[in-house]
Amino acid sequence: MWPYTRLTRPGSSPVTDGEFAAWQVTLPADQVRALVLRVAALDLLTAVGDGLPVGDMQAAVAAQSVDDGVTTGPAPSSLLWNAIGQAERAGRIGEVTALSLRFLGADGRPPSPVAVNKALESLAIVGRGADARAIAVELALDRGL
Repeated sequence: MWPYTRLTRPGSSPVTDGEFAAWQVTLPADQVRALVLRVAALDLLTAVGDGLPVGDMQAAVAAQSVDDGVTTGPAPSSLLWNAIGQAERAGRIGEVTALSLRFLGADGRPPSPVAVNKALESLAIVGRGADARAIAVELALDRGL
């Protein structure tokens, strides 16, 4: 439940080492599955702007060497990436929202994790943080957190 609690509370204090460690104790014994869940949690929390312990992020980066289909995948279109970046810098909320929907798979293709994270981050940047967190909760459920 811990990732959901964090995702639904905007403006929470940064995640502490102890808080993240306590949650990790609840992960499955299967190391690959546990890593997938750790990376999914780190991805979603980072995407919505929550601060995370550097050591936990570095450990997950060092350990992730599998293509699991949940936290890894193909890169999104560079054109879409640049378009959403321009829209977020200009504060064009409607355009960021529309492009985020494409990043999230509204065009019929399964979304890649990096595209999902960019969409959530972009929504938060233009003031739609509550929407980003609501989407992140749905994604957490979908990813098995």
